[in-house]
Amino acid sequence: MLPASTIMIGNAPQFSMGFADVLLGPRVARTPETRLRFARLATAMVAVIAGCAAASFLTWVYGFRSVALPVIVAAVAAALPIEPEH
Repeated sequence: MLPASTIMIGNAPQFSMGFADVLLGPRVARTPETRLRFARLATAMVAVIAGCAAASFLTWVYGFRSVALPVIVAAVAAALPIEPEH
């Protein structure tokens, strides 16, 4: 598994290129596949930005104790049973 920073380093340029293709590129580049790829990357980018903003706010309010929240969420998620897909 790659660290989040590695994934974001790859997603940021892809997001920029997708933005240019979808909004500024020639009509030929505006295919449904291009729009879908851009929408997926945009969703991921918004989620990361929201997570960073939340982490920043929680650190500001609670200080270093806010680091415990992701640990607790991860522990709860790890304890949940995984149901196989049908």
